[in-house]
Amino acid sequence: MAAVAAGLLVAVGSSVWALEAEADGGPGAAMWAASALLAAAAASVVFREQRSGGAPSWPRTLTAALLCFSAVRLSGGYGALSAPLYLVLLAWMAHPAVDGPALETGATLGLLEGLFPLLSGRLLSPDLMSRVAAGAIPFITLPASAAVFEWMARGRVHGLSGRTGEAATETGSSASGESSGLIERTSGFVRTLARAGNLGGAIHVTAVWLADSGSDLTVTVGLLSSDGESLDVYESLGPLSSGRVGGNFDLEGSVAGWTIKSRKSVSRDGLAGGGRPVTTLSRTDPSSSRCGSCSAAPLTISDRSIGMILVESPVEDGTGPLIAEALEVSSSLLGLAIEKILLREQKRDLETREGLTGLQRLPDFMDFVRRTSRDVYRFGRSMALFVVGIDSLEEVNSSLGYRSGDRLLKVCADCLSGIAGPDAAVTRLSGAKFAVCMPGMDQAAAEAFAESAMRSFASLRVSCGSDEVSPRVVIGGAVTRNERRVEALCGEASRAMAGARSLPAGFQVTVLLAVPGQGGARP
Repeated sequence: MAAVAAGLLVAVGSSVWALEAEADGGPGAAMWAASALLAAAAASVVFREQRSGGAPSWPRTLTAALLCFSAVRLSGGYGALSAPLYLVLLAWMAHPAVDGPALETGATLGLLEGLFPLLSGRLLSPDLMSRVAAGAIPFITLPASAAVFEWMARGRVHGLSGRTGEAATETGSSASGESSGLIERTSGFVRTLARAGNLGGAIHVTAVWLADSGSDLTVTVGLLSSDGESLDVYESLGPLSSGRVGGNFDLEGSVAGWTIKSRKSVSRDGLAGGGRPVTTLSRTDPSSSRCGSCSAAPLTISDRSIGMILVESPVEDGTGPLIAEALEVSSSLLGLAIEKILLREQKRDLETREGLTGLQRLPDFMDFVRRTSRDVYRFGRSMALFVVGIDSLEEVNSSLGYRSGDRLLKVCADCLSGIAGPDAAVTRLSGAKFAVCMPGMDQAAAEAFAESAMRSFASLRVSCGSDEVSPRVVIGGAVTRNERRVEALCGEASRAMAGARSLPAGFQVTVLLAVPGQGGARP
């Protein structure tokens, strides 16, 4: 019935969103209608197999999987409106009443969704990394979701939704209802975690799910700081969480520190009696002394620890085997979610970078200029814009070839980014021209920057095959403050660069004059 409901949901959604998606350049109405028909067909196959009882046959299983894949592909691919069909299909196969090949189907769908964006373009192309990142997300999450569904179906977390330590005395019917509720709750956790769009959201969802798994539990999630020696706490829920969120804690001699360094899970109980004194989070955390039992699991990405999840209870046996198993599962899923979020951010960063130089694309650079100009208009702060021309590019292209010219551009772009620093924005304006926007820079600082850049380029040597090239560079800059003529900066900087070709220094900085009636002092 859940599969049928999902098919109907896609059918209704397609009729509502078809025209809007077509207007936005997404799948058109015809695509949505075809996707709805395929989703309904998959739901019909699942429903008929469910009514027949017993394990599903391979032909029907393969048919339902292919129909789901086609429906998701037609409606925009993984992450679109119909993507939950995959989870519905895998959950149905993993259900004890069906006992179908959920893991095999999840691996197959993950492979198909992973290969689709990878094979959608040329093997060697500037967008290869973005396509690999897009394919890695379903390749990891779909088999992992199927594995979780099968793990839940085996009953390993039976009774976790009740109070920890209570005896399982329910009858067979009540136990079945509780197991069904647990699967539904855990499936909701998996779906919510998969939809998390940022690091904080994924951590919060995991902490809430674990905190609800028992009575009086404290769940703390922390990630290693940049020095790798201390822990930044992102989330802490429960009676022992006071003062932890946002804090930085030393890991020396604590359960959290041992877990991160060893990349192994650990559980300790009987701590309240003082027989085995243990520091759970940190020696600087006063709440650790009130802990009766604890369990901790590492967060790992690519076989390296990035943090940990710590579950504490004031009761000496409050974190038993069921909590420890739930912690293992949640830490694995959170690690996958964090890796997916990082891949998504990497993909987004690649999409905003120029393929040849790796610099910001021009629209993003202009957004930075507009944001910086607000401080000029509101507070009278200064800003500078430079145009850097590589005059030797045409000569290198004609004598050594365009590959050597591309190499020269890439090295010059890297050099310019290093000189500008992290607070500036750098882009490629045209074939041999770069632009740099520097907030808070007055005339003296602008001239010092231009002079330093000229020295750096003068000492630069670029290997182009068997030859070595030293780029010839000219720099023009324009500075504004009280005059507030931000819109004229680029044109003035280009004119200053043209004038710099006749100067021995090779650079020229212009200070914009006030426009009559606009206000501001003339320099």
